[in-house]
Amino acid sequence: TFILAMALFPDVQKKTQAELDHLLGGICLVEFEDEPELPYIAAIRKEILRWHPLLPQGAAHATSEDDVVGEYFIPKGTVVVGNSWALLHDEADFGPDTNKFIPERYFMPEVRDPALIGAFGFSRRICPGSHMAENSLFIKIASMLQVFDISGPRDATGRELPLEYTFSSEFFSYV
Repeated sequence: TFILAMALFPDVQKKTQAELDHLLGGICLVEFEDEPELPYIAAIRKEILRWHPLLPQGAAHATSEDDVVGEYFIPKGTVVVGNSWALLHDEADFGPDTNKFIPERYFMPEVRDPALIGAFGFSRRICPGSHMAENSLFIKIASMLQVFDISGPRDATGRELPLEYTFSSEFFSYV
């Protein structure tokens, strides 16, 4: 999703590269310790997790005991599937235009962190490797944009061609 987003939104890529150049001056590679000084990369990481989640319907779980949610009774053993897509595209949590890739949304204090509401699962079943995944995404995003310019396909003369893509609608989402 990240590479596709950078090919589709070169302005986002350029802003990120400018942030990296400003901090590191092109003389050294990014390190984990640089993360607090690179807020735009943190915003891209959040938007990558939100925009097209890998598991749009979340993972199924069975309830371990009877429960009541709102006015609904849920008996023990009921299979429950969290709808990550709906949670991660809720305009009340992420502002307008949730189908668009807009990292700047995370500079508004009312916008929530997708890692906390569905990108890595829910409640007790949240992915135990979420922090490692976020750190890994940070260093990969920063490292790639520090040394590469990502673009869509080009013809033999170097002219950029339209980038055609669709996301799957299966259990796992992919391009």
